[in-house]
Amino acid sequence: MTKATAPNSAETAKAAAKAPATATRQNSPHVLIVEDDTSTRLLLESLIRRLWNDSRIESFGEVQSALDAWRLHGADLALVDIDLPGVGGLALLEQIAREPSRATTSVIISHHKDRAIVLQAMKYRARDYIVKPFTARDLMQRLSDLMQFAPSKQLAAAGGEQHRREALERLLRDAIGFRRLSLPIDPELVEKMEAWHLQGELDKARILEHWVLEPALVARLLGAANSGPYNTSGQAVSHFAQALDQLDPGTICNLAIALALQPGSTLAAPELRDLAEDIRARQRGIYRQVVALGASVRTELALYATACALHRIGVLAVLQLIQAWMEQGGQLSAEELTELVKRYGPEADDAIKTLWLIPQQLRDLSRAPDEKPRGAPSQPLMLMRIAGLRFSDEPTGEHSEELRRLCERAGLPPPRVA
Repeated sequence: MTKATAPNSAETAKAAAKAPATATRQNSPHVLIVEDDTSTRLLLESLIRRLWNDSRIESFGEVQSALDAWRLHGADLALVDIDLPGVGGLALLEQIAREPSRATTSVIISHHKDRAIVLQAMKYRARDYIVKPFTARDLMQRLSDLMQFAPSKQLAAAGGEQHRREALERLLRDAIGFRRLSLPIDPELVEKMEAWHLQGELDKARILEHWVLEPALVARLLGAANSGPYNTSGQAVSHFAQALDQLDPGTICNLAIALALQPGSTLAAPELRDLAEDIRARQRGIYRQVVALGASVRTELALYATACALHRIGVLAVLQLIQAWMEQGGQLSAEELTELVKRYGPEADDAIKTLWLIPQQLRDLSRAPDEKPRGAPSQPLMLMRIAGLRFSDEPTGEHSEELRRLCERAGLPPPRVA
């Protein structure tokens, strides 16, 4: 319902003192909308009800009334405009961020594209930044994705061991099945990119020098460059350097910031961070082997570098989902983590590469280090498989024989196994 007047502040403060520390998450969320434009506010209410028909909605046109209601009732999701009367929307985000135990997912909706505001919103734990004018489909998809990954702390920990595990597996299955996936990204990378862009120093050469093997950035920019708004020729963008040619620095920077706003985007849990670094080390190691094998033609090397950056990104997507879960109070044993990564990593790999429009050639090349080639494989596929075997921790026995045969077929001398 839309609130025409603010509740009595004294009564609200008194009730807030008795309110529980967290809002209980139901099947559909409790949503707080803070937007001073009446038509936009009504549109947001309509879209929320289309997403979750039994959701509870509270709508306000200014900050103080919204803050009073949030302190009284909490909220699962807060949609906040920046340009609000009085103190403005960032002030409300700051207050919400001061009480993380309430588990409110905050989203900025604004016509501003100022990255300084985006960074300030990130500081206050905003999970997304939706620019007006938005399309109904895009907004609904993004909100659905966010709330899929934002269970309350009570939900994450409640119901005993079996219930906790089932809830996490349901989250993983739904995220993969509905293509609600992203990749973790280093926040320092995003800060550096933002600084360079503001200084007018963010160019293709600099990005290639620093981040040609950065999985999240490579995959996301490829996806954008292959999408309709940026790919007017209809030709597939097949490697990272081509993607950079398609996109302007502002778009590149905004896409990186959007990655950093996703739940679980920073792998804070040491066990998740270690697994991610193992994958990154493998990507870099396979690329070094490709270079050592003599793949020095410029266009081919760019293709191989991109394939290496996309290697096992499904595991990284699963780690991000688990990180988001752990941020809401979930816990996993080392054995459970290993099992979940092994079970869902390959599915997530296919799903995120489909979601981000990765060309089939790159999908095949990125999987080649882990798969025996079938039939009459192309030279690039054999080269990637050889590089993967050379980097393998198990270079003896069957792997050693396969390596010898592949080198012979590829016209390469039998390489010394690293």
